[in-house]
Amino acid sequence: MAVANTHSRWVNGALVYYDGNDHRKSWLDAAGSNVVKYINDFVVCPKSTAAAMAANNPEWIITHTSAGTGHSEVKSANMRGGVLTLEPASNDNDGINMQHQEEAFRTKTDCPLYFGVRYKCDEATQSDFILGLAEHDVSVLTNTSHGIFFSKVDGATSIALHVVKDETSDAGTTMGTLSATAWNVDEFLVSSTSLVECWHNNVYMGSVTAGIPSTDLAVTMAFLAGAATSTYNLFVDWVRCIQINNARTTE
Repeated sequence: MAVANTHSRWVNGALVYYDGNDHRKSWLDAAGSNVVKYINDFVVCPKSTAAAMAANNPEWIITHTSAGTGHSEVKSANMRGGVLTLEPASNDNDGINMQHQEEAFRTKTDCPLYFGVRYKCDEATQSDFILGLAEHDVSVLTNTSHGIFFSKVDGATSIALHVVKDETSDAGTTMGTLSATAWNVDEFLVSSTSLVECWHNNVYMGSVTAGIPSTDLAVTMAFLAGAATSTYNLFVDWVRCIQINNARTTE
């Protein structure tokens, strides 16, 4: 039986906690006056009402596409430990685009930035998703000017890390293959303005050293069904985004 094996280390004067069963750059949490973080296990659902009926949740900017029967929704999966569901309506390309209200994270020299997510998808091929950090946009899956995120496109099963700057520069690396209903953990760590490292299910997958955006970015989750059905969902168990600044700043 696996048990917690929490370790800690100092980074920029902040105390960073990581799981000793994983790698040292798989951050669980951090404490310090220079720490900026968003951590959510989704014990409480950010939004539970259908799109056309309610204003955005104060914490999130949520755009719903619901051409098919019913409404695309963000709701609780009713799973132990808390799981968020992005549930499209029943048409091809129905889905959810949700971003945190605050673009609170920016890559900077000597300010390491971690992002990790645990998720699974009902359908491996006929689906699109983005999970990571991106500039605010109501359609991040088709129009992302700046961001660092994991994604999969409709008609394929490959998961990739994308590092996008000024929309025209898109560096990245292949992460792995999505299998329907299998849980995945994808993580990246931005060590500086010239290095992004990534892991898929605790396996190091490579790095990106160019085209790293320097604009403010928001925690982002987006999902579209790739076929006319109401049975394709994206489930998100947890999201962690942690940055250790070299000084507390609100610039």
